[in-house]
Amino acid sequence: MLQSPLTDSDGFISKKEHNEAKKSCQKTLDALTKDIKQIQADIAAVIANDPYLKELYSYVQSVKGIGPAIATELLIITARAAPQ
Repeated sequence: MLQSPLTDSDGFISKKEHNEAKKSCQKTLDALTKDIKQIQADIAAVIANDPYLKELYSYVQSVKGIGPAIATELLIITARAAPQ
């Protein structure tokens, strides 16, 4: 996503500035990717360590076409709607 505007900058900034901007964006993308992986691992750990969530998660994932991302999202949405 962040690389699209960089390709549009050809001819507007020097090649050196273009490469520096691209390198800077790549560092940001790498940091965001690392953060996303850590958050996914944290969410998976919460589900794995809670018997009720683990059971619900396995039920939701047993539906054809439902993968980890959708199953997790459904748990989050229904947890917000569940009575406390």
